[in-house]
Amino acid sequence: MGVTLDDVAQRAGLSRTYVSLALRGSSRVSERSRTRVLEAAKELGYRPNLNARRLASSRTDTIGVLISDLHNPLYAELLDGFDEHLPDRRDQWLLASGFREPSRERAAIDSFLALQVDAIVLLGSLLPATSIQELAVNTPTVVAGRQVRGVDSVVVDDVAGVKLIMEHFRSLGHSRIAHLDGGNGARAKTRRRAYIDIMRFHGLQDHIRICSGNYTEQSGEDAFHELWREGKPSAIFAANDLSALGILSAARSAGLGIPTDLAVAGFDDTALAQSGWVSLTTVGYSRSDMGAVTGDLLKHRMSTPESKARSVVLQPSLKVRSTTVADHYPRDRPKGQ
Repeated sequence: MGVTLDDVAQRAGLSRTYVSLALRGSSRVSERSRTRVLEAAKELGYRPNLNARRLASSRTDTIGVLISDLHNPLYAELLDGFDEHLPDRRDQWLLASGFREPSRERAAIDSFLALQVDAIVLLGSLLPATSIQELAVNTPTVVAGRQVRGVDSVVVDDVAGVKLIMEHFRSLGHSRIAHLDGGNGARAKTRRRAYIDIMRFHGLQDHIRICSGNYTEQSGEDAFHELWREGKPSAIFAANDLSALGILSAARSAGLGIPTDLAVAGFDDTALAQSGWVSLTTVGYSRSDMGAVTGDLLKHRMSTPESKARSVVLQPSLKVRSTTVADHYPRDRPKGQ
């Protein structure tokens, strides 16, 4: 395995982002630090991609877009909205996926920086907040689907969304409500906390059941078998639509009636959830709006890099379908109703 940017950063005692800027000749790096980086690179035999080297002050008309999970349809829908609000319609995207692994996200960002992209968009990133904050210091960065202090971001109001689902379950008489969480995924902790708080608010702390997942369909199938084996909940709230689909698949394979034997709800209202054969009750919000806000935030960040970071919160609505209500008819219930 060849020498990596991480090796150079460790030898120089500087951050990966700072080392990348130094190797690209950025004016933001002091001459002393640049010399330090170049000496470390020479000692280790590091060879950057010379074809990707450009003047630090020039535009490349490229935007790096990092998607945490290519299998999640949520991000494809979000990108449609983003495409319509690019900072400059001439800009080209460089797409990469982290495949739900922070290390692969870091490698993708290193590639973006080596190619001197003009800006970076992170969709559902799993990177530590400190890494994202460090990146945003020198590269215009916007995060969608997650809040990071000091970095432009757009998210949905998860607490309000979870409340809509849980109150819906309660209105149907459910008390044995379990939760399949999103593990370390973006916003999973917030949704999990909201579930716990609402269960306690209703005096249902003895019925709190949480199964660890990772926002995938397979985690939904695994969770169903675990939850059904250990206590047979009457309803399951999944942290996203994809894992809810896994629950539905496993439950129907086990011969359960939906929603008579088990009610299921997700979060995101993806196109799959809206499909007639799925008809999943879920929390919805406009991916077009989220993409549009992402584009607007990026445009503002690129034109006014010294401006204060902004965080935009979108409001959700409840989409009641046949996985919770038999003989349903499609209807949307605005927040608070």
